Amino acid sequence: MIIRLGLAVMVFFLSLSELYSQVMRSVDSPMYIPQNNTANQKIYIGGGIGFAFINNSNEGLNLNFFTEIKSENFSIVPMANYWKNDSKNNFEIAGIARFRVKSAAIEPYFDAGLGVNFLTDRDLDKSDTNLGIDLGAGLDFIGLSDSFSIFADGKYKIIVGTPNLYYYTLIGGIKFYI
Repeated sequence: MIIRLGLAVMVFFLSLSELYSQVMRSVDSPMYIPQNNTANQKIYIGGGIGFAFINNSNEGLNLNFFTEIKSENFSIVPMANYWKNDSKNNFEIAGIARFRVKSAAIEPYFDAGLGVNFLTDRDLDKSDTNLGIDLGAGLDFIGLSDSFSIFADGKYKIIVGTPNLYYYTLIGGIKFYI
């Protein structure tokens, strides 16, 4: 089920991206924007889907949406994350600093940031708002298209509380150059 949902989201975003790209490349279009090399693009918007592994035992669905503001080797990434498993769910608003290793086709990156987590535990009938710490790394597959790239990302996260909640996420997704 999760794999089919992920594939459907990817197909939707790829189709949307190709349509957007065709409109922007058509010189006759009133929305025409001359295309530059994607490595020089500065702002991206995207999302991903994957898994969250909570306290090294429970698996859940993870959704991620973000905007990336990029300079040469550094990016600021405001993002929203949501994960849910059997008894817990969490919505996080985070700010990430992303450090990139320049490359022609695949750019590795490293992340560090802080977030505000809105955690709900149905077993304990409890909701908390806590600080979160995010550390991660990923690969950005640039050069696949003039309008988008695909990425794979992993993050280790700590929600500070009593007790702390430790989890990690593995997601894949797409981001569009705007």
